[in-house]
Amino acid sequence: MDKKINLGEYFNKIANKNKKKIAVNFLNNTKINFNTLNKKSNSISNWMKKKQVKPNDRICILSNKNEFVFFVLIACLKVGAAYTVLDKDNPDQRNLNIIKTLKPKFVFSTINYKGKIKKLKKFIALNQLIKITQEVSSVYTNKRFSQNTLAYNMFTSGSTGEPKGVSITHKNLFNFIRWVKTEYKINTKDIFSNLNGLHFDNSIFDIFGGLFNGITLISVNKEELLDPKIYFKLTKKFKITTWFSVPSLLIYFMNFQAVNKKNFSSYKRVIFGGEAFPKKNLQRLFKIICKSTNIFNVYGPTECTCICSNYKISKFDFSKKEIKKYAPLGRKMIKKFKFYILNKNKKSNFNEKGELILCGENVGKGYYNNIIETKKRFVQNPFVNNKKDIVYKTGDIVYQDRKSRLIYFVSRLDNQIKYMGHRIELDEIEKAINSLKNIRRGLVTFGKKNNIKEITGWVTTLNKNENKIKEELSKILPNYLIPSRINYLKKIPVNNNGKIDKLKISSSYYD
Repeated sequence: MDKKINLGEYFNKIANKNKKKIAVNFLNNTKINFNTLNKKSNSISNWMKKKQVKPNDRICILSNKNEFVFFVLIACLKVGAAYTVLDKDNPDQRNLNIIKTLKPKFVFSTINYKGKIKKLKKFIALNQLIKITQEVSSVYTNKRFSQNTLAYNMFTSGSTGEPKGVSITHKNLFNFIRWVKTEYKINTKDIFSNLNGLHFDNSIFDIFGGLFNGITLISVNKEELLDPKIYFKLTKKFKITTWFSVPSLLIYFMNFQAVNKKNFSSYKRVIFGGEAFPKKNLQRLFKIICKSTNIFNVYGPTECTCICSNYKISKFDFSKKEIKKYAPLGRKMIKKFKFYILNKNKKSNFNEKGELILCGENVGKGYYNNIIETKKRFVQNPFVNNKKDIVYKTGDIVYQDRKSRLIYFVSRLDNQIKYMGHRIELDEIEKAINSLKNIRRGLVTFGKKNNIKEITGWVTTLNKNENKIKEELSKILPNYLIPSRINYLKKIPVNNNGKIDKLKISSSYYD
């Protein structure tokens, strides 16, 4: 790809090659082709230019998935403005805090919205947006700007703390677009699902891996995923070839008995990432669809443009030795990406745990308007002295196996606790709980209950026998790792990104 070209110019070329091809199909039978998407985004970008929107300015989009959010998103890339999609289901105050951090030129609404944000002077309501797409010229006006210009600011889910806005550039995304096409052997007949909220970084795979490779998206809102039967009617109708989501959604569908050979017959690839996939559930999935569908575990922080590594699941992962581990991240990172595993600022040896450090073309710019947090995590490469080389400290504890060279996730730095004199990784306990036969899903939290610190297990199961669960855990874990108590949940709560919401559980339970 031309190093001078930006994503707006690139999309214009893709759209002109695929004018009549459907770009996005929605469940309500609305569909837009690449030509319409290109022209409507031209109208909005031309309006933005008249309003003096410049490269690296910020634009917020309050939205559900509909054609207008895609129009505005592409328009932002054409003028060099960094987009941020605001989740319509967020409390207004959270979205207002994001707006305060970004200080956007405009806040576009692609839904009929009547909340507090509407009072902002820079608010552009849906009826105004429709008028812009109808009345402003749809002729493409080329605008040249550097690939180092921001493409989006993606706010972290907040499941483990205060959300931060991750800044990603056009250059970061070009490397990602190329990699997706090559790694998964994407061709013009592929159809991608768009299951992920556009405020969530898994959507980057759908938009940039899909649309920017000339691929059709089948866009589904989260309300429309509640009934798996409806979704799989879509699969059959459109012959979707590519699934990408967090493991929680696949497990949800499995619990509804919706994951079967027939429903997944059109899929070439099922890709999951964003959280660990309990091995027992992954094995169920593998047995059902492995003959016709390739299954991939991908890893990558939001700070490094969605995906940094890719690993194809095979029978090896369910062998006696491997069944107790999470699926590996792979043997290396994606093209033009490197990694270090550091233990006390020195490179770890094989089989030695350490923090994963990522470096390469996918490392983002940092956290928008948050210098303190940026300096903590985006640091100079400790092994490069002669030039600026910023790397990202993931906070993920991993190790690389000496024999296989596979990289395994162990835990989070911020998920380590000190309890009864022991340094404990809560992920180790979760793995053990999820390996038990009658547990559908399990997780672990740590906090003070009645002024006493405790490790607490939370499970969904039909067999509510706490003593039996603890007895089974004692065969796997030492006594100090067994939770003080096991609590039962009808359903594991998830946040708006589909990830397990531990904060919701902890805040209502502990002192």
